[in-house]
Amino acid sequence: MRHYKGRSIPETTAELVDPRHAAYVLVDLQNDFCKRGGSSDETARLKFMMRAYGTSDPTQLPEYTLEGTWGHEIIPEVAPLPGEFVIKKHTSSSFAGTRIAHLLGMNGVRTVVLVGGVTEGWLESAARDARHHGYFVVLCEEAVASFNPELYEASLKVMRRRYEVMPAADVLGVWDSLRQPAHATSGRTPDTPGSRRAESR
Repeated sequence: MRHYKGRSIPETTAELVDPRHAAYVLVDLQNDFCKRGGSSDETARLKFMMRAYGTSDPTQLPEYTLEGTWGHEIIPEVAPLPGEFVIKKHTSSSFAGTRIAHLLGMNGVRTVVLVGGVTEGWLESAARDARHHGYFVVLCEEAVASFNPELYEASLKVMRRRYEVMPAADVLGVWDSLRQPAHATSGRTPDTPGSRRAESR
């Protein structure tokens, strides 16, 4: 850890993702984005979505993640456990207009580990806003996804210049090394001592 003007700056992966001050945020891991048969899209920001889909006709936009539908539900593989936060968002960013920064701050979080999709959209928006709120940002490169491989690579190229982009194994290696038998789970996600998890949808 490097110290500068009264601040502690992590220098190693272990220091950066130490579960005593790190939280992992799962972004938009919902059926509409992750399962076959899911529909796609929102209805609120029509101009933005028309540009994204390359159409001038809003009736051509698919609808997605409508509340009360199967597509809106978080995929069962990462369904929240009791005590885990679920943040409802209405924009690309997990931070804009939500309480996530307040929750992270109350829990002493300094590092946000991001996984989910879409890399060049919601993930990149979450990363930028997390940094704007003063958090260290880590992206697990094979745990973020996009429908467009070219945009995925372009987004990661940009984010590698701004944040820590690393294999999930590097983060899991740190958390597994700190795992205590009493905290062992079914093996789905690393519930290490002091770790926090939030889902954004």
